[in-house]
Amino acid sequence: MQILHLDLKLVQDNYVELRYFADNPHQYKPRKLPLEEIAELVKLAEQDYYVRLMKRKNQP
Repeated sequence: MQILHLDLKLVQDNYVELRYFADNPHQYKPRKLPLEEIAELVKLAEQDYYVRLMKRKNQP
């Protein structure tokens, strides 16, 4: 199975560069995104991540 790696780099106060790659981190594809466009997606990702962590901790 191939893994898609994602990395966000802050490039300005209100912009990030999304870098994504499959195998080699030096062969990434960049995309510049305004933070306001992805703010809700970041919140959802963090919410899902922490909710799943809490569920795992509470499982026997």
